[in-house]
Amino acid sequence: MAALVLFLLLGGVAAYSILLGGFISIVPNSYFAWKVFRFRGAQSTALIVKSFYAGETGKLIMTGVLFALVFAGIKPLNELAVIVSFILTIIVGLIATAWVNNERNRSNQAGL
Repeated sequence: MAALVLFLLLGGVAAYSILLGGFISIVPNSYFAWKVFRFRGAQSTALIVKSFYAGETGKLIMTGVLFALVFAGIKPLNELAVIVSFILTIIVGLIATAWVNNERNRSNQAGL
């Protein structure tokens, strides 16, 4: 729905540029989450730390490769829209995480 609204308001190039920026943020972060949260428990501490570093390295490499592919391979492209939507996707993720943690703390304090 949001993509359709963006397409109608901003035009096709800006709309798919915004979608690509979000995609560049979401795919590497999803890889990182998958990599890190595969292991649980105190006995898996070494594996968790190792997975954290591997996940972060993979996330950074994937982000760079995806930016390179988009900037080199997709024409026409609104570069500013790609970068702004990438940054906004990260900010929204941080805000959502803070909100969930705040709600969790509130429910713990209320004894729920």
